[in-house]
Amino acid sequence: MVNVLKYLISKDEKFKDLIITSVEYMASENLLCMKLQYTCDVFLDSDKQYLEKELLTYFNNKFDIECKLKKYLIDEDVIRDYVIKYIEDKFPSVTNNNTKIKRIQSGFYKVVIELNVENYAYLKTLDFEERLNSYLKEITKEEYEIVLKEKDYSEDSNVDILEERFQLLNNSDNLQVIDYEPIEIKNIENLIGTLDVDFVYPIASYNTADKVVLAGEISHVRVSEYESRFKNKDGSAKLNKRVNFNLNDGSGKINCVYFPVIADVEKIDSIIDGMRVVVSGELEDREGLLSLKIKSVSKCEFDTYVIEEKPVELKTVNAEYKYIFPKAFENNTQSDFLTGAEKVDQFLMDNDVVVFDLETTGLNVNECEIIEIGAVKMRQGQVIEIFDTLIKPTNPIPADATAINNITNEMVQDALSIEKVMQDFYKFIDGCVLVAYNIAYDYGCLKAYGDKNGYVFDHKQVDALKLAKKALPQYKSHKLGKVVKILGITLDNAHRALFDTIATAEVLKVTLNMLSEEDKKVILG
Repeated sequence: MVNVLKYLISKDEKFKDLIITSVEYMASENLLCMKLQYTCDVFLDSDKQYLEKELLTYFNNKFDIECKLKKYLIDEDVIRDYVIKYIEDKFPSVTNNNTKIKRIQSGFYKVVIELNVENYAYLKTLDFEERLNSYLKEITKEEYEIVLKEKDYSEDSNVDILEERFQLLNNSDNLQVIDYEPIEIKNIENLIGTLDVDFVYPIASYNTADKVVLAGEISHVRVSEYESRFKNKDGSAKLNKRVNFNLNDGSGKINCVYFPVIADVEKIDSIIDGMRVVVSGELEDREGLLSLKIKSVSKCEFDTYVIEEKPVELKTVNAEYKYIFPKAFENNTQSDFLTGAEKVDQFLMDNDVVVFDLETTGLNVNECEIIEIGAVKMRQGQVIEIFDTLIKPTNPIPADATAINNITNEMVQDALSIEKVMQDFYKFIDGCVLVAYNIAYDYGCLKAYGDKNGYVFDHKQVDALKLAKKALPQYKSHKLGKVVKILGITLDNAHRALFDTIATAEVLKVTLNMLSEEDKKVILG
């Protein structure tokens, strides 16, 4: 409804005093009933009629409009409820906040939110004040000053900090997946906080934000500092510490972060790589990736979780495309190698060929994720179809991968998952010879995924890099970018899957015409 309000305000400034609270469409009467509140002193019947007329215009007279209006009322309690609901909806792991609302003057309120040290540090990294301010202004039409306040724990405080911050939850009702055997915990030695548990459920059994107890082996410990809003006595910036590490129990791994309280800062040196621990904390869902905000850490002993391997059900080729529908090829930016004017090698006349390229999150075929597939299908030497899609990975794209392929997390945010994309790609390559530039890596990624998920990739393979090396032996380097320049082929957007694929298809066609039958027989098999 934001666009509706923008339209109304563009027609008349008086509509800026309106807040849309609900919209209901009654299909039987073809009636759109809109409930609104007005923040001005008076909203006349003539204003209401004018409003309904403008709404009819906005919706192109598709249905009748009925507006119901009432005076908008706001007070401190209402604002506090809005703040609490916003935090619960957007930041469910932030707990124990104390929210105070003070009316400074008409139309202006001060909102003070007191938080635990870890919640304070967490929200300060997310521009929380600005985001909450925008939210409150949009729904209330009032002005605000948002202040985050860190609760100050003195070293001689009698407050049981750990008990105040976290009440341990350790029952199976929190589990999203219940077909995991628990891990038995032995010989607990408390380091930070106190834990007394006999068993925990594996990391892999959780898939939503929750309060949990997990066990695992620590790796990749990193200690860093962040600036507190509090100052030292001499006025210099006060630096607090945080610890990040990975936790792996055999069923899965999870990134953990710990913000130590004053009394526990010196204890962070006891968190080291290779240590087996049981920890309590809150799981947070950050754009589909779970992380754990630590409350307590205890050394322990446990047996690494072993997941029983189940037979992988072999996939079949789809009868139809379900998600990614190949597009007919239109050659608008490349050279004219693929127009049919050149001689077409017999190998291309005899075989349907799919030239493909993958962009991934890393270089290890068994660990990296595929984030883009670009492919072209050739029939009798001519490209007839394109398969091109981004893929949303389960983990964020590392910065070093983005630096190479220019694919960001924002670009893949709304993309399909690999599970859906692979169904259609498997159909696209059915019965075809697979070609790629340095195919060992790209095919290795496909095979690694297929072995785990039931796709059999046993297609005949051709390495376009080997063809280029044989056709251009006088050159030391045979990188795709250099080869296309030598052959006079246009390559735009290098290291993006589709562009690399189209260039590779042209390299395939040209180099096959440059080689002897004996050389082709050796490379093509």
